[in-house]
Formats: sequence, C-alpha cells, structure tokens
Amino acid sequence: MNAVSRLARPVGFIILAAAAVVVWFAMTPSGPTDLPDVPSAAQYERLISQALSDNEANDARTDSAPQQQVVNGWVARDLLTIIAKANAGMLEAAAAVAESNATASSDSDQRVPTLLVLIVIAIAWDGMTRSSVALSHPNARSDATSTPV
Repeated sequence: MNAVSRLARPVGFIILAAAAVVVWFAMTPSGPTDLPDVPSAAQYERLISQALSDNEANDARTDSAPQQQVVNGWVARDLLTIIAKANAGMLEAAAAVAESNATASSDSDQRVPTLLVLIVIAIAWDGMTRSSVALSHPNARSDATSTPV
C-alpha cells in the first residue's frame, strides 16, 4: 500500500498536467471565418469622376450667376448622393462586423473556467494524497507538533 500511495501522487499530477495541456489546445475558440468586405474609395471613384465631369460640362454652358448656382446645386446633390451611398455601405459593413463579433463572443473562451476546475481538482488531489502519505509514514512529524526555535 505504501508504494501505491507514493506512486499515486505523481501519477495523478501528471494526469492533471496532461489534461490541462489537452484543455488548452482542444478548447481553443475558433476565430471569425469570414470577414465582410468594407467598401473602399475605389468603388465610388467612377461615380465621383462622373459627377465632376457632368459639373464641368454643365458649367461650360452657363452664362450667368444664377445658372452657375443651379449647376453647383446639381453637383452638390450628386456628390452628397455618393457620400450617402458610401455611408450606407460602411454602415452595412459595420453591422456585419458587429454580427460576426457577436457570434464570436457567444463562442467565448471556455478554457479558463475549465483550467480552474482542474486546479481545484489538483488541490483536492494534493490534500488527499498528502494525508495518505503522512499516514503511511508514522515517524514523520507534522509542522503542528514541531517545537519552536
């Protein structure tokens, strides 16, 4: 029985260490698989150049200040429409990123709680095997019975 109790302590801790390594690598959370495309300025470059070329063509045909004001209003409308489209694309991309982050957070990292359970088991194992080792050695003195120096 003495050899078994001395052997059980290190074997138990080796098993717990192996379980901790397996938990760490096997329970690794998966990252987001596909990130949404974020709109870039290149997507709106053609629209911007078209609005500016329309402005130049319309501006060439104006001969008074009121006509220039109307043409400037048209180009402002066109450019604001492009800005609105760009903002809508960015909002859609941000919503997609937020949604992918929400699904990623639902698959949160469960390794830490599992490793804490393994630590509690290791402490309990230490307590159980330490008392059995101390009982198997009747000549061993505990710290409580030692005389102060």
